[in-house]
Amino acid sequence: MPVKYFGNKALIYVFRPKLLRAYLKDESVKQILRENGYDTDDIQKCMKRIISRLQNGSFPHEIGIFLGYPPEDVQGFIDNNGQNFKICGHWKVYGDEQKCDNYFKQCEKCTRCYLDSYRSGNTIERLTVAV
Repeated sequence: MPVKYFGNKALIYVFRPKLLRAYLKDESVKQILRENGYDTDDIQKCMKRIISRLQNGSFPHEIGIFLGYPPEDVQGFIDNNGQNFKICGHWKVYGDEQKCDNYFKQCEKCTRCYLDSYRSGNTIERLTVAV
């Protein structure tokens, strides 16, 4: 789903609706989104809201929810204005640093494997895995 355009470029949000719906049922996720004006009962309205927030120039820190970040880290970032984090990897961690550090290492390994595979001639379509 395109969420923002920059001339002839676009920021694309790729997600699995079923997984996002399940994540949006988490009470701490709902609370963060509600506090930022989202209708958490309707995924389409949530998508329209995040797109609107991205297009209006201000950076919506709750975007971490849509990227699958732990809710305690998203809320920690908002509450601390991006300061006072425990560790910084793919995002700033305010909660379980060991769990996130392990996840960051998995992401880095996965990224290396996919880049190697892409450089070896595999297409993006072939590298995409459906769940």
